[in-house]
Amino acid sequence: MVKGIFIGLIGAIVILLVTVAVFATGVLSQEKTYSAVYMETGDLYFGELHKFPSLYLTNVWYLQGGAGAGVTVSQLTESLWGPTDKIRLNRDKIVWTTTIASTSQLIDILKGRVAPEQSSQAPSLQGPTQGPPTAPEE
Repeated sequence: MVKGIFIGLIGAIVILLVTVAVFATGVLSQEKTYSAVYMETGDLYFGELHKFPSLYLTNVWYLQGGAGAGVTVSQLTESLWGPTDKIRLNRDKIVWTTTIASTSQLIDILKGRVAPEQSSQAPSLQGPTQGPPTAPEE
């Protein structure tokens, strides 16, 4: 009798954990959301942020360019070394993440509606010269 209750309790806990994981990762959501992830290295990635079973991005884009050449948004799979369209992220190396608004000009590029070089108005990538925003201290 006790063994049956114990097995039932374990089964209920497993079902509860799977349900929480499904909702926490947004598996059931209809609309894809896109995020920006800023790393300690200064790299800024954009894509679909997944949190289960580990932290990773798919449909990955990144900022490319720099001093005097301007900045463009490039798809990771178009890189010379031919990576797959998935980046596993080290949580300890992330400075900040944010969800990109569905009204952002960048969303059109990420969803493939506009090619980066075809965009009539490239997303504004200029910001403060003092560096990226930092998370508020708690």
